[in-house]
Amino acid sequence: MGRKKSPQFDKRLTKKVSQLRANGDGPYSVCFFNNKGGVGKTSLVANLGAQLALNCGAKVLIVDADPQCNLTQYVLTDDEFIDAYSDDSKIESIYSIIHPLSIGRGYSHNLPVKKTQNFGFDVVLGDPRLALKEDLLAQDWRDARSGGTRGLRTTFVFSDLIKKAENYDFVF
Repeated sequence: MGRKKSPQFDKRLTKKVSQLRANGDGPYSVCFFNNKGGVGKTSLVANLGAQLALNCGAKVLIVDADPQCNLTQYVLTDDEFIDAYSDDSKIESIYSIIHPLSIGRGYSHNLPVKKTQNFGFDVVLGDPRLALKEDLLAQDWRDARSGGTRGLRTTFVFSDLIKKAENYDFVF
């Protein structure tokens, strides 16, 4: 039998969310990363996002930056998933943010957000095509460390994404 959740915990967390919002510093961003698969990253992020959104009133955006799109598959209904990926030319996803940089167009002007029905948060959909950009991202990271303009621009794409998410309390 699972442990009962304390109502005091929700109250403290809700109060903390209100304090973060009152500070007006924009969203609080958190990144979960581990090369090892099967350690619970997707479940942790989805459940933490749902807890903050549904029980604490936080506005939460989760960016699925995994080419396997497990979080996207987990949080969308079957119909939403099929609808989102049925036409390759119209997929609004993390790839929509990265691809313009790879062809020299700079940052995307929009933030491709999809609302989830059951989790209470918004998501930037994952995209298998992101795997095609992994070498580019790794090379641009190396270039950024040596001051390369393109590398810096690519490295700051996620900072730009967070600025566009200014109406959220948390970005994961």
